[in-house]
Amino acid sequence: MTAFRSHSQSLDAKGFTLLEIMVSIAILALVMVTLFRLQSGTLKLAGHGKFNGLAPFLARQQLAALEPKLADPGNLSGDFGEAFKGYEWSCTIEDAAFEDPTILSEHQFQKFKRINLKITGPNKDRSYTLTTWRYLN
Repeated sequence: MTAFRSHSQSLDAKGFTLLEIMVSIAILALVMVTLFRLQSGTLKLAGHGKFNGLAPFLARQQLAALEPKLADPGNLSGDFGEAFKGYEWSCTIEDAAFEDPTILSEHQFQKFKRINLKITGPNKDRSYTLTTWRYLN
């Protein structure tokens, strides 16, 4: 008596089917795409963090450098040299405007300046604006 076995029963199933391999590759591809997006988001946040930490420092530094020039209203601009390559600044110095001009005397009013200082990042995609008022002695 000979027992007949089907082809699938006679072989030991030790491998993966093509469908199982395709499903595992698809899952792996989805995981890798998600990881790459997370990595690029992390790099973008690191760039924002660096700019948001550095821009106020550069604004304070530039404002201190502009102190002698505050008496003359106008527009100024420049960069920060090789130390902070790609970072640029622009500044508008104007007479301060008040809703009630009787707050200060005419002499005091002429010494009160409004300063708008803008720091722009290396890729021109980020900017930091500082507005302040100064009374000149």
